[in-house]
Amino acid sequence: MKKILVVHPALVLGGAESVLIDFLKILGKYSDQYNVELLLLENRQNHRIDEIPFSISISYGLTGIESEFLIYCINHMNENPHYFESWRHGCINKVNRKLSKKLTEQHYDLIIDFQSSELHFGDYLFEHHVNVPVIRWCHGKVHIDIWRGNPDFYPHIFRQYAGIISIADEMKTLVDSYLQEINLHDKVQSMRLYNPIDEYSIHQKAEFRGGGYLLGGIFDVSDEPFLLHVSRFSSVKNALELVDIYAVLKHKGIQEKLYLIGEGDQSPAIKARIIELGLENDCIMLGRKDNPMPFMKKAKLFLNTSLDEGLPTVFLEAMELGTPVVSYACPTGPRDILDNGKYGALIPMGEQQTFIEKTYELLTTPALYQHYVDLLPEAMTRFHQITIEAQFIDLIEHFIKKEE
Repeated sequence: MKKILVVHPALVLGGAESVLIDFLKILGKYSDQYNVELLLLENRQNHRIDEIPFSISISYGLTGIESEFLIYCINHMNENPHYFESWRHGCINKVNRKLSKKLTEQHYDLIIDFQSSELHFGDYLFEHHVNVPVIRWCHGKVHIDIWRGNPDFYPHIFRQYAGIISIADEMKTLVDSYLQEINLHDKVQSMRLYNPIDEYSIHQKAEFRGGGYLLGGIFDVSDEPFLLHVSRFSSVKNALELVDIYAVLKHKGIQEKLYLIGEGDQSPAIKARIIELGLENDCIMLGRKDNPMPFMKKAKLFLNTSLDEGLPTVFLEAMELGTPVVSYACPTGPRDILDNGKYGALIPMGEQQTFIEKTYELLTTPALYQHYVDLLPEAMTRFHQITIEAQFIDLIEHFIKKEE
């Protein structure tokens, strides 16, 4: 039986963590072939940890108290950089000692470095040589920018990677370019593997008749027509511009309301913009929803004005439920998912007027709208779990056998 170590910073609430759990569920189905261990470098939040298959063992680099202290040090770094950095480095050293012990005692056939955060497997690779094939996931363009911004660190650790796994073709192109820059394109294999979606679970959650918007005394999703946006309300998600776009669409006479699901540091600014534009009765902030699927199923369109993505799961969920997408062609993900505009409206970055016109056209041209709806089943086959499962297992076998 092959032994696989999956290393991840922490099971916090996030997109990469959801994808990790999906891949762990796949590995759990092959427990007769793979002995899988998940090493979480920090013991905090542990969001959805109960969904990890029982066959997968879980260990931690830091205790819960140590993990919270690490975050405290990082958050207060500006107050006394030397003091708090010394404590942060102490946490790194403890994790590295635990990794050294684990890698000495266990004989892994593959290590999956799934994500980087305050602590990451790269800290260990910088100081230690590993005689096991290591593959690293790349979840977004921001990671590539970080790699380029630290030329004394990342080229050194990248020499120990057998492969880099990108989650979109556009992202793979950026990774290929980076590997060329650091002269590792012949040594480190670059591959693309889409994030899987559990289509059965998505449809099941879409039928849940609770957690919706209180309308007419019934706690359910509204039957009135609406447009939808779901995101973490940060500046990079650019929901403020979407409110401006909606104001123009409303002026053009559309009847659909705009529902905004999410929360974040931009929430006060978004609320203020809605009030400023007099849209309080039409642009509704619903806050965070643990299950936005019923809204995705009933929405007329899913709108996205983000400035940066990885492979946005919310796109895939909305499209799986039959809702067409209008999105800026930000790096990376929308171009892959919408296949350069074949499966949805892909708008060049910054062309707000084009975004407005295309959205209005879809809302007022039934034949065009139905054209996109009819293509969605074809679009989604690429991301279904059964498709990605086979590719994921092939990828694992490829890197294990490559070292044999």
